[in-house]
Amino acid sequence: MAALTLIIVGKYFLPIFIEKDLYTIPEFVEKRFSTNLKTILAVFWIALYVFVNLASVLYLGSLALETIMGVPILYGVIGLALFAAAYSLYGGLSAVAWTDVIQVIFLVLGGLITTYLALDTVSGGEGVLAGMKTIYKAAPGRFAMILDKSNPEFKNLPGIGV
Repeated sequence: MAALTLIIVGKYFLPIFIEKDLYTIPEFVEKRFSTNLKTILAVFWIALYVFVNLASVLYLGSLALETIMGVPILYGVIGLALFAAAYSLYGGLSAVAWTDVIQVIFLVLGGLITTYLALDTVSGGEGVLAGMKTIYKAAPGRFAMILDKSNPEFKNLPGIGV
């Protein structure tokens, strides 16, 4: 659904937003409603980002540092926060954007390498295709993406519409 939604927004709504010089949600709220509501919305989203997103990322990152290297969680949180603040302030938005690009590359490559190693291990070193055959023989029902109407979960996952 995300692809379809993005096409609709790009085709029909984006030209209207650009024509009216609206580039952020708070700008839209200010023009549509009031400056006070824009400020409330901005403060709410910043608080949500800091206390939910940022807190969980710092905690999970420091937990990984503790598990892998034995760094205490408090020092990990402080270190990660200082490091992120330093490269964000020094490099600006472009540094943050490049970090996202690099992370995506590593995530995709890591996923491909992990898949290769797992399939090769399952096949006993005979390769990826042999690993796929081994997995398919072990669990053939797990490779059907569209459930049959006789399946008890058909109501929850009715097929292509999902």
